[in-house]
Amino acid sequence: MAEMKKLDDLDLGKVSGGVNSASDTSWKWVTANVDKDYLALRSAPAYDSRNEISRLVSGTAFQILPDKKDGDYVYAYFNGDEGWVNSKYIKGFTMHGEAY
Repeated sequence: MAEMKKLDDLDLGKVSGGVNSASDTSWKWVTANVDKDYLALRSAPAYDSRNEISRLVSGTAFQILPDKKDGDYVYAYFNGDEGWVNSKYIKGFTMHGEAY
């Protein structure tokens, strides 16, 4: 069986209808908003040092699926990796009635 290649941002935009689509099922651009250290992209929607995939410093742009949430976590895509980020550290996103 042939290995599937990961989609880049442009390919993901095509598949999801574009990052500027009005539908919440499409990827949306947001930025990391941390005072110190980094925002972790995780393989599961929970804090655990073993599930860290990537580190996003403050101001890093990445994409999320706003309708795919678990608690304070939202599904995200960054630099070829997909996983979960804590929504408390995202600018440009609203969750639980609060703008981040």
